[in-house]
Amino acid sequence: MPRTVRLAIGMAVVFGASIALVAPATAGDPPVQDGRIGKQIGGNFKGAHVINETGQKQTVSKTVPVGATAVFYVKTKNLGGAPEDHADGSASSPCFRVRYLTAFTGGIDVTSSVVAGVDGTIPPGTTFKSRFEVKVKGCASPGDVKTVRLDWSPVNPPLDHDRVRGRVIVG
Repeated sequence: MPRTVRLAIGMAVVFGASIALVAPATAGDPPVQDGRIGKQIGGNFKGAHVINETGQKQTVSKTVPVGATAVFYVKTKNLGGAPEDHADGSASSPCFRVRYLTAFTGGIDVTSSVVAGVDGTIPPGTTFKSRFEVKVKGCASPGDVKTVRLDWSPVNPPLDHDRVRGRVIVG
């Protein structure tokens, strides 16, 4: 029997290309996933109540050497009144390997599902914690940059979505 992975990774609703502040929802409201991204588990997370399709004010950067892995932590809170969601994220590229995992530590590798686009459930009012890792391979050179996006939408295909981004700079 195939295993179904329920996943939430970080975003919400967009209104055009502008940033919207999200008010608390009531039962029956559509799902609105609000993504926040941080560089470390106990650190500051960017993007709380910032909803947009660009990742503006929801992007963090890390500089790492060739061979190292940059880890980005994502909190996705369902501010809406329904549990449905859809997530999709950036794929690996020749000099950068991207992995998506379902927890801050440990967790299940759901990379292929996230890259393909995955439907899931985040109960209203709850927060899902996940992370993505970006390994800098030997073919990368100092100054190379890989920006990984993670989008959340209340439905598939995405109509409106929220985006967080992790930017890796090879140092």
